[in-house]
Amino acid sequence: MPVSEDLVVPILSSEMVECLKFDLASGIHEAETIADRYGFDGKPGLQAYLLANRWLHDDAKHLRAVLESDQNTGKRVQLKGLYGCEEAIPDLVGIVKNQNLHPKDRIDAYKELRQSGGLGISAKEGSGSGTQFSLVINMPGHTEKILATSVAAELRPEPKVAISGPVEVE
Repeated sequence: MPVSEDLVVPILSSEMVECLKFDLASGIHEAETIADRYGFDGKPGLQAYLLANRWLHDDAKHLRAVLESDQNTGKRVQLKGLYGCEEAIPDLVGIVKNQNLHPKDRIDAYKELRQSGGLGISAKEGSGSGTQFSLVINMPGHTEKILATSVAAELRPEPKVAISGPVEVE
């Protein structure tokens, strides 16, 4: 395929090249989406870049073989699930900000956003190793009940308090 002189071929940092390699290998996005993401002149621009940098194409093929191996099924499913969650974020933000929706719906969307942003309870903390309890929040026209599990002592961070002087243990 002859390479046109008119194509836009961006200069990518080494970090961006690694991201491009992963996007190519994962096979989740179409070539046009990847080309737009990295500033190429559409699919032809991406193809021209890959032809000029054959090693990148070969590395992406190798990475794709690793990702598609039976040993990586769990990681592959997790990765595709995360991409799906990422695409739902704008919709969740819209629900949280929509004053016309029921407060329960808005609270649920907010909880999902916190969890996806890493601000919710982790799987390790929520594994049921502590005492279960429920918290009821009464609001005008709405009651929110939250079931939770306390975090076991071995999962809690160490306190940042220093004890000075002797400590008596009974």
